[in-house]
Amino acid sequence: MKVIVSFLLLVISFNTNAQTRYAENKIILKDSIYWLKYDMIPATGIVYGEKSAGDYSYKFEYGLKDGLLDGEYKYKYNNGKLSQLEFYKKGIRVGPIKRWWMNGNIQLERSADFNKSWYKNGQLREYTDYKNEQPKQCWDEDGNETKCK
Repeated sequence: MKVIVSFLLLVISFNTNAQTRYAENKIILKDSIYWLKYDMIPATGIVYGEKSAGDYSYKFEYGLKDGLLDGEYKYKYNNGKLSQLEFYKKGIRVGPIKRWWMNGNIQLERSADFNKSWYKNGQLREYTDYKNEQPKQCWDEDGNETKCK
């Protein structure tokens, strides 16, 4: 009997952690709140879809809680590699935005404190330190420091 009760408690705990998934066309954004399109209640769950930008198409997924962005917001290239990652809490972005080149190398990392960008080959391109008010630094694709444009 104890085994059955333990199993039922385990199943219930998994079900309470599961999040509802919504296709993007089932959600609307109105007055800075994400709503379930047909019920007009604030959405909670995971939203997914696809977008095109130039020659590329992306798959995306983001979390919502009570109609606000909450958790990961991520874009992936069709090859499955991560394209962009952001984190939100109660509709406010927390932490840096990160972007990657299609080859998997980091492309950009930006926060309120700093901005970094890289070339496709992985070489650091620019660095700006906003927090300590340092001047912008730049490098060419071979790693040589250069004048910023």
